[in-house]
Amino acid sequence: MYELEPGNTTDAHYHRWCREEWVLILTGTPALRHGEGQTTLSAGDICCFPEGPSRAHQLRNDGGVPSRLIVFSTSTARPMSTFCPDQDTVLIPFSDREGLLFRFGDQIEDNRAGEPGSG
Repeated sequence: MYELEPGNTTDAHYHRWCREEWVLILTGTPALRHGEGQTTLSAGDICCFPEGPSRAHQLRNDGGVPSRLIVFSTSTARPMSTFCPDQDTVLIPFSDREGLLFRFGDQIEDNRAGEPGSG
């Protein structure tokens, strides 16, 4: 369960490889930013976010009281990565407390052209 204080937001993000998220709104009226625009949610609303860039999402609490929500996801025992387009980063976690954070700008050229498995 998460509590989103008034004026706070979650990071805009999407997942790749083996991760789907669901969010159930318990209290409050957070705004959901998604690929088609923005939707105001309320208690009882549930949203599904399949993997992929077109499913990027962010929650923002513009109300005067905290919004409480529960986030469900595919098993955390499976490999995954979280892309944060607003910060130009990708997080690859190893556990709940450890992982690697990369900036998109640090990407290097693929020098494997012509090698087996490169195409």
